[in-house]
Amino acid sequence: MTHDDNHRANEDSGDERRNAQNVQIRPPLDHERVVKALREQGWNNVAIVESTGSTNTDLRAAASTLPDLSVLIAEEQVSGRGRMGRVWSAPRHSQVTVSVLLRPEVPPMKLGLLPLVTGVAVADTVRSYGIDARVKWPNDIVVRGDKMCGILAEAVSMSDNPTVVVGFGLNIDLTKAELPIDNATSFALEGKHVDRTEVTIAVLGSLLERQRQWRTAGGSISSFIDDYTAVSATLNESVSARLPSGGQLTGTAVGISDVGELLIRDASRKTHTVAAGDITHLRYL
Repeated sequence: MTHDDNHRANEDSGDERRNAQNVQIRPPLDHERVVKALREQGWNNVAIVESTGSTNTDLRAAASTLPDLSVLIAEEQVSGRGRMGRVWSAPRHSQVTVSVLLRPEVPPMKLGLLPLVTGVAVADTVRSYGIDARVKWPNDIVVRGDKMCGILAEAVSMSDNPTVVVGFGLNIDLTKAELPIDNATSFALEGKHVDRTEVTIAVLGSLLERQRQWRTAGGSISSFIDDYTAVSATLNESVSARLPSGGQLTGTAVGISDVGELLIRDASRKTHTVAAGDITHLRYL
């Protein structure tokens, strides 16, 4: 080996050492503590896996064998899915990645409220750590417009006794370089260094209580709409809705319908009902 080759080899070795030092070592969940706490809360079936493609996909596939109030938590999710088929992933141990299977005895038309119920539960938890988390219709938790959590609800069965899987990924200690999109954030980026096990237990406890209240009310929005309004990032804001049809609607978000649709009033003061679509908050442009 020449002197130059030896010098380059030493440089490469130094780069490898520096890269190894820069890899963030994140602790796993305390599985025993999580399972014990969730069962005490009232969840019927709790499973934690090291890695999977999608917790929602896994729960949907196993739905026929699982009871109501089943939970699947993943230390790592490599092919997570969001609305409109978007795919995302995050480093191992950097998120609370969870899906729950629910069999709510409510009218099927009320199932569109579940992402909103879940959003309030997640926002409650994040806010308890001193972060001004808000719910962006229909399924995001944001801080100053930056996404901290995404929620996806998928129907497995739409019979008189429907089955739904609701999943979410809550960013715990993702760094700026690790964010899947530019306008995202995490507990750590908000200056809060938290115990992921503690957050997992807290957020699932909050969700269990919120969905219980919603079920008890027969799926009525009245069970949570006041709390939703208090933490909404969307209501009373100027918004632009990109609709599934490809159309665009701009106006003020003035309310939520009884089944979870967003009500937008345009410049002519006509109110439109939006059941699905990407919402842009115009003040963040």
